[in-house]
Amino acid sequence: LRVDVVDADGDTGVGFGLSYDATPPLDAVLDPAALAAYGTAHRALARRKRVELLLSGCWRSLVTASKRGRKSLSGRARKALHDAGLKRHEMAALCATVAAHCADEFGAAWAGLVAAVRGAKNLDDVRGAHERYLDAVFADVLLLPRAGGDSALGGGAVAAHLDATLDAAARFCALVDAYVADALAGSATAEGLAGRLRDAIASYDAAAGRFTRLLAVAANDEPTATKLAFRLQVDVQEVRKLRDLDLAPA
Repeated sequence: LRVDVVDADGDTGVGFGLSYDATPPLDAVLDPAALAAYGTAHRALARRKRVELLLSGCWRSLVTASKRGRKSLSGRARKALHDAGLKRHEMAALCATVAAHCADEFGAAWAGLVAAVRGAKNLDDVRGAHERYLDAVFADVLLLPRAGGDSALGGGAVAAHLDATLDAAARFCALVDAYVADALAGSATAEGLAGRLRDAIASYDAAAGRFTRLLAVAANDEPTATKLAFRLQVDVQEVRKLRDLDLAPA
């Protein structure tokens, strides 16, 4: 199996992609459809990882602003940064929960593949095991419909709303970086960026709300959605409790 790094088509934001080429005898199992599926999986996971990295950079920007602007920034600017920091924690909790869910489901799918291949009696058994593995990756990791036509995950709507939520988080991170730079420099554009930052937070909240509501609906029929919905509810609620404590009057 040959894996090459290629120029990305722009939908991941990481600047590169992976191209797969299977030669005999692997191509008996890794056919063109399977290789295309691996490419789809890589693009989806690369988008998610990119947002995790952006949120880490966003936190560094906020910490820098807190240290350098402790005396120079206005009360309004400090509040804007404080609110951004609280929202960034919530975004990071969602990303971390999704990443942990993906890691668990990848592990379960891989363990199933290994067990099935070890018990395979012929090539058709191996091909079937690999097809079931890819089916599990798409449904349980990427939150896409199963190959059998199962529409419990909304025909890809859950994955699409997750992508929209992560895109909103990425836009928020870009605005935080710009606001921190302008606020510390005393630029007159900082006030306008503060308003855009509030709009970005509202946009993220709306996107995350749509995603979690749709995930809750899918959880009625899809075990994977049930697990992820529960984990998100617990983890994000914990972050919000800390936020509420932080904002409570002394």
